[in-house]
Formats: sequence, C-alpha cells, structure tokens
Amino acid sequence: MDKLQQLFDQHVREINSKRAIVMAVPCWGETYQYKFQNYMLRSLGNITERHVIVLALPNGSYPIPDEVIASSDKYAIMGLCHSVGLALAKHLNADFHAAAPDVLYCDNFWNNVFRLADEGHKVITQPNLVAHYGSIRPHIEQYRNGNNLTVPAADLCALAMNNLRNSAKASLRHGDSFPDSHMVIHETEDAVTLNSPYQDIIYLDRDVVRQIPTLMYKSFDTQLEQIIPIEYMPYACTASDGLVRVKMMDDNPECERIGMRLDEHQRIMETRFNPFDMSIFERTNIWPLNTKLRITA
Repeated sequence: MDKLQQLFDQHVREINSKRAIVMAVPCWGETYQYKFQNYMLRSLGNITERHVIVLALPNGSYPIPDEVIASSDKYAIMGLCHSVGLALAKHLNADFHAAAPDVLYCDNFWNNVFRLADEGHKVITQPNLVAHYGSIRPHIEQYRNGNNLTVPAADLCALAMNNLRNSAKASLRHGDSFPDSHMVIHETEDAVTLNSPYQDIIYLDRDVVRQIPTLMYKSFDTQLEQIIPIEYMPYACTASDGLVRVKMMDDNPECERIGMRLDEHQRIMETRFNPFDMSIFERTNIWPLNTKLRITA
C-alpha cells in the first residue's frame, strides 16, 4: 500500500506541475476513425510538456445524431466539434488545438510547438497541405516504428509534394504565374512556402482561450477574425521551426489551374477577403523540404 501511495503522490505532483491542452478531433464514420487511429494518433509523439486531452467527437458524452450528420455540411459538423473542444479548453483553463482525424504530424511537431509557446507565441496557425491519401500512404509506412509514426519534417514535406491532391496542385505557383486560388503553394530550392487566408488553429494559449466567446463557430479556418482576439496576430512558422503536417484525403475531380499575374491575383484576393484575412494571407509559412526525396516531373 505504501508503494501505491507513493505512486499516487508522484502522479499528483506530475498533474500539478503541468498545464493541459485540448485537441478537439471531429471523427465520425469508418474512414475518419481509421485515419485517426492509425495516423493522427500515431504521429503525435511523446508529449511531455502538457497533459494532452484528445477529445474525439462525437462520443458518448457529446453525441451527434446520425440524422444531423447526414443532413449537415461536413465543415459545419467540424465547426461544431471544434467549438465544443474550445469550450472545454476554456472550462479547464487549458490550451487548445483544432485537430483533424486525417492529419499526419512530422516528428517532434509538438515539441516544437511548445518551444515556440515558451518563446511567447500565443497563437500559431497554418494552411493545409493536402496529399492524396492512396498515393502517399505506402511511402509513410516505412516510417512506422511499432505504434508510432516518426516522419522528419523535411521528409514529410517532400512526400506530400510528390503526392499532392488535385486541389492542391491547382494552388501551385509556377514562376511568375499565380493560381486562381486563395491558396498559393510555391516551391523554392529547399523549402515550400504556403500562403492562405484560411488556416487551421495549431495552438491557442490558455490566456487567449479565456478571451474567446463561447459560441458555435461554423468553420474555424474561415472565422479566424471572430475567434482570435485582434491583439494576437498568429505566428507564421519558418523552415527551422520544423512544423510540418499533412492532410491526407482521397481524390477529387480534376481542378483546373488558371495562371495570372501577381497584380491580378492581389486584386482578386483583396476583393474576396477582408483586411484581417489578407493580413493572414500575407504571413508566409515556410516548410523545410528534403530535396533528395523530392520527385519532379
């Protein structure tokens, strides 16, 4: 009994020594559940800086009736799940991450996030880089080590660029020609840059979470202006930060890429989006690229 008491005291000290982060994951249907269990969870890594609360929704405590899922827009259901997770983080005085079941994180992703948080960055956001699931999947398997997936940041970026989904291909910038898209992906010699007004919430510090109204947000990536207090401009990662994550989705119909000049692209963007969205768009995320793995046509 003394050993059990000692173990209990040790765990309580551990609980009191660290704060928590709520990772809210919309996860319904067999496909999402499979990717969540075999990829997203396996790539989280050994997180020691926070108590991690992975809130997969719907669940027994927070159900979503099948008829609601069937009759609702997919992104609205995701917004509901993330909104519930944000409310829980606020209640627990915890940090927050708007997760997805089909995302793969690079090795040391979360260690790097918390390092940036320790440096004073209270809000971190990123655009999505979307790979074709069926194409990238066999290349990912070589990085599976027991129950974990440990893909170096530059490797994951290269594998994603080798296996882009059609919608992502339509966002590629070619030389001085820009795509007719709110997302711009540009490959340089040893990095990939991403610009988009629509970005996922990677990290919200609990100080920020406390200030956010407890509301139902339809779509987090398109409502950043309503969610993030104006005094907290999101941090855009650099290549040295090692923050690469890839969304793995099945294919979609071919997307046509229409090339245009920079001035025309800027005019269209400023017409479509408000000044806050444009300020997000102008903050370039830079991801490291393993050129030895990169396959170009």
